[in-house]
Amino acid sequence: MPGSQQVLLVRYMQASTVTSEFFIQARSLFEEMVDWLGSDSACGLEHEELEKNLFANGNELLRRLLQGYLDLRSDDEIEGDCHGSDGETRTHKRKQERKLTTIFGTVIVGRIGYGQRKIVSLNPLDAELNLPVEQYSYGVRERVASSVAINGYNQTVETIKKTTAAQVPKRQVEQLAHSASSDFDIFYQNRQAESQKLEKTGEIIVISADGKGVIMRTEDLRPETQKRALNAHKKLDKRLTKGEKRNSKRMATVASVYTIEPFIRTPEQILNPKESFDIRELHKKDDPTAIWV
Repeated sequence: MPGSQQVLLVRYMQASTVTSEFFIQARSLFEEMVDWLGSDSACGLEHEELEKNLFANGNELLRRLLQGYLDLRSDDEIEGDCHGSDGETRTHKRKQERKLTTIFGTVIVGRIGYGQRKIVSLNPLDAELNLPVEQYSYGVRERVASSVAINGYNQTVETIKKTTAAQVPKRQVEQLAHSASSDFDIFYQNRQAESQKLEKTGEIIVISADGKGVIMRTEDLRPETQKRALNAHKKLDKRLTKGEKRNSKRMATVASVYTIEPFIRTPEQILNPKESFDIRELHKKDDPTAIWV
């Protein structure tokens, strides 16, 4: 083997050895899981018990893998000058740690902090990893937002607890749900700007809208509706009974706008749709474009 290839091989083996050191704990747990599955104690267990054990250990395995990766990135971080977008240079450096609660559990992120007197400190590795300012990862935030849209806050706390290895108290669930909707206006502004840039649009413009009455707190009703609600006499203090939903709702409306090409059919296709053509294939050719919800 030529000398240059030997040098590259040695460097590769050294790099692999160094990288493996950060994942020792993950490898150890994986081997334990494999040994347990093949042991006498696991023999004869019902699938439900296997599911519970593998779910808990599987999340812990993924947490250790993520922790190992973060430790590797922290070890590879190179100290240097830190210039912020404000034009200021941060010269004070120190190692810092922060918690990050993910769907696999909580991990620790070690990184270099750059600061200066009377200037906001910066952590370049946070930006590289796109970490949120708060403790909860974007994976947890997505789970919370999806669950809150369907269930209440208490149900969301239980759902996160049962389906992930994260623990998110009710108050934090409320805060995460609120922050998830903070960019509502900006989102639709960007969608509208993107639709205006599209070169290809259909000949037909379609507008579709739907509304749904949503029960609100009394203080969030419109002024006139609120007056009527306050003057109404409820049968129960905790909830509304059948027929008492009047003067308690506000209308939530969702609308979508899109363009589409004309769907032209011949008389033969109208008379014999199943024999003359496959309507699903025609719909694939004329998908809506420039969709804006």
